Amino acid sequence: MMKKNCLFILFVVLSNSLLCQNIYQTIRGHVVEELTNIPLEGASVSATINDSTIYALTNIDGAFRFSKIKVGRYNLQISYMGYETVVKSDLLVTAGKESVVDVALLPSYDILSGAVIKSYTKKDRPLNKLALVSARSFSVEETNRYAGGMADPARMATAFAGVSGGDMQDNALSVRGNSPRNISWRLEGIDIPSPNHFTGANVAGGGFVSLLSSQVITNSDFITGAFPAEFGNTLGGVFDIKMRTGNNEKRETAIQICTMGVEISSEGPISKKDNSSYLFNYRYSTMRLLAETKIIPGGTSS
Repeated sequence: MMKKNCLFILFVVLSNSLLCQNIYQTIRGHVVEELTNIPLEGASVSATINDSTIYALTNIDGAFRFSKIKVGRYNLQISYMGYETVVKSDLLVTAGKESVVDVALLPSYDILSGAVIKSYTKKDRPLNKLALVSARSFSVEETNRYAGGMADPARMATAFAGVSGGDMQDNALSVRGNSPRNISWRLEGIDIPSPNHFTGANVAGGGFVSLLSSQVITNSDFITGAFPAEFGNTLGGVFDIKMRTGNNEKRETAIQICTMGVEISSEGPISKKDNSSYLFNYRYSTMRLLAETKIIPGGTSS
């Protein structure tokens, strides 16, 4: 009888000792794709008990682990981008055994709404920040698209307000009644006389064929008044032409054949390490080619 009493007292003492200690356990598991059973790395796993939540991410093997957490009932939520979220409610975590949870996620097939892309480019704002009024920028795409423009920026500019041109035989421009010879041409900030073949053949300040190729120029400015200080000697208008840089990642070649000429251009990286590139363009008159092959009669001009 005495022995039984001693065992009872020892049991009561040990029980009180255990109640004074915090008991911890582990929740672990794997997250895979249900259709292929492939582990999902980076899936988000949250475990919530009362008002407390802890988080974990799966590793390369799709495994996650919550170590040294208190026993009790947890709500697990597993989510991954492109997959349906899974919730495991009232998961009982006891002192005697780890809780192992393996979850398979199904792809989410939600239908997304269409994406609308809008361009907010304001062409009334030129590249030159000092040109506040009577200026606009134009793109190579505009130059090529303009009907009868012959890929010539000057012929394209006749569609602008306050600008008038002659006939198709030249690209002379008159800006607000000024003479075509008062148009100032600049190439990368350097004044040039006129970027045209046969300049002044029909009218001073214009030519028949532009020297500028759409393969080598980029977005540029056309200014018709209130010129910035750097254009102080200009009376009519300003074409501020910018050259583009070549592709610094891939070599490309383009061949263009039209009524004005045959063009070959090539571009590509010189050194990918230094981010440098080259851009080459060559153009030859179509009329000269036809004359050389005796298809049409012609002289020696090209």
